[in-house]
Amino acid sequence: MFAQSLARSIRATMRRPLLAAMTLATIATSALVPGATPAAAQSVAPVTLYRDINYLAYSGPSITLGANTPDLKTVGFNDMASSLRVSPGTTVALFEHANYLGACTAFTANDPDLSNNPVNLNDRVSSVLFGKDCPLQLYDSAGYNGPFRLFWSDVPNLAQYTFNDTVASLRVPPGTKVTTYSDINYGGICEEFTADDPDLYGNPSGNVRISSVRLGVSCPPQVVVFDNSNYGGEFRFIPLTSDTVVLQGLAPPFQNRVSSVYVTGGASADLWTEIEGPYVQDFGCTTFSVSWPNLTTSPYNELQPVGDNRADFARANPYTTDRFFYC
Repeated sequence: MFAQSLARSIRATMRRPLLAAMTLATIATSALVPGATPAAAQSVAPVTLYRDINYLAYSGPSITLGANTPDLKTVGFNDMASSLRVSPGTTVALFEHANYLGACTAFTANDPDLSNNPVNLNDRVSSVLFGKDCPLQLYDSAGYNGPFRLFWSDVPNLAQYTFNDTVASLRVPPGTKVTTYSDINYGGICEEFTADDPDLYGNPSGNVRISSVRLGVSCPPQVVVFDNSNYGGEFRFIPLTSDTVVLQGLAPPFQNRVSSVYVTGGASADLWTEIEGPYVQDFGCTTFSVSWPNLTTSPYNELQPVGDNRADFARANPYTTDRFFYC
């Protein structure tokens, strides 16, 4: 009898450390899974994702999340959400891909159907971020590939994030205007984006020119001429003045080199080509109130088209609505 009691006591003593270790392991695992965190320990008001529209669960159980979840695969709910309920006062952003990448929409209220939003995320949600709107996503390769950076505010110098002159594609937060600049501190060539762009090649900002970005602002009036089509090669700004600029005077000379013209911020540009004949000298002129990526197909007036590599003079006008005369 004494031997049996002693054996039971020894077994109980050996089991206590094992049970304690199992309890600690369960707590540690729960801390890594936001959906499994007890309500009392949640850091933010929760949201609930449902597998079907109208907050239904015909396809399987819903999941409640109370912390950032960079990959819904870890909680078994990747690409399953069709509706969600949001706690009052909570902002939550849903992303198409893990690690808060891809198409995104931010919610501050319940949504019974994720398929009828401007960004359709039905059965496409892979990560969840609390307390923030959708970020600006910058990628160093076309097609939203390669290394990336996420930003929720203006960035005066992308070099501090080792991302200067390397942006090749970008995703714009829904309802936001993103303005990029070729120089730091919001200088140089300016371009506005209100939608995602999978390939910046052929854009005025190019795929190797972006050095700073701002959110929610517009570009100032600008006129820029490029010596290659599709805004490639060297470029020069035309001063915003009513005075005519001789392109030969730009350093290095740009006479007979202009192949594309970029205008923004309400500006316009007049380009002239000098026409010489045996008895007369005249000028052909074209007014550009929109950007033109290839002057071989430029518009023309009754005198002469200003085509590729033919412009000799230029004039930049700050605002087209203030124009008193054109070409």
